[in-house]
Amino acid sequence: MQALNRPIDATGISVDASVGRARDHLNLEATLDVESLGLVPDHDLWTGRLEAVARFTTAGGIGAGAAFAQTVNLNLHRATYEKAMRGGLTYHNEWKIPAGAVKLKLLFANPASGKIGTLTIPLSEVGGGVAYAK
Repeated sequence: MQALNRPIDATGISVDASVGRARDHLNLEATLDVESLGLVPDHDLWTGRLEAVARFTTAGGIGAGAAFAQTVNLNLHRATYEKAMRGGLTYHNEWKIPAGAVKLKLLFANPASGKIGTLTIPLSEVGGGVAYAK
C-alpha cells in the first residue's frame, strides 16, 4: 500500500493501459510485461502470483470509496507464456467511480519476486478511451 501513496509510479513491473469511461464507470484493460513479472518455470508451466490493487483518490489524496484488491494465480502453459512474451499479459476490470474521485492508482505486484508496478490515471483525462503507458 505504501507504493500507492508514492507520487512517482513504480516501474518494477511494466504496465500499459487503455482506459474508457462511461458515466460513472471506468473500464480498464492493462497489458503487463510478462518478463518483468518474474514468473518461475515449473515443468511445462510458468507460475506466479500477481496482486492487483486499485484505489481511487480525491483531490486531497484521500481514498475515495473502498480499495479493490485481487490475487491472480498464474499457471501459463509454454505456448501461452511465449505468446504473452510477445504481446504482454492482459488484465481487465471495471469499477464504479466513487463520488469525489479525481484519479485512479493501480498497483500490480509479484510478492515472490518483490516486483511492483504502479500506474496513476487522472480521471479528468479519461473520456471514451485513453491510453497510458510507463
